[in-house]
Amino acid sequence: MQSFSPGYGFTGLLICLLAFNEPLLTFGIAFLFSVLQTGSVNLQLLTSVPAEISGVLQAIMVLFVAAFKTFMVWTEGWLDMDLELITTLFRTSIRMATPILLASLGGALTFHAGIINVAMEGLMLISAFFSRVFISAGRSAHMG
Repeated sequence: MQSFSPGYGFTGLLICLLAFNEPLLTFGIAFLFSVLQTGSVNLQLLTSVPAEISGVLQAIMVLFVAAFKTFMVWTEGWLDMDLELITTLFRTSIRMATPILLASLGGALTFHAGIINVAMEGLMLISAFFSRVFISAGRSAHMG
């Protein structure tokens, strides 16, 4: 069942996000994503560049589109977002992304060391659970 779900649902969500739910723009971005994924596999076969570079490029595109959309909303006042709300949004995003980033870096380091770690999500869930248990038991956030 290795090829049961190669991530089409997640890729489809990213395409809709980048296309701002515009049907015609969705076709172009879907074609761009397919070129990126196919090209990255061929690039790995011909050079020493890993195929995961397409995921990095997709993430960079999503970040730029999200930053552009946030900037447009902020400057034109569509939702009357003030600077404090935007800085709070960015601080919260960085705080929420840190555990995922650390798990990803740990997975990359173990992969380059020759160890394949397929339980990163489980380790994150177990550590979050026991962190919450220690916070509750010690009645202090510093215990977690």
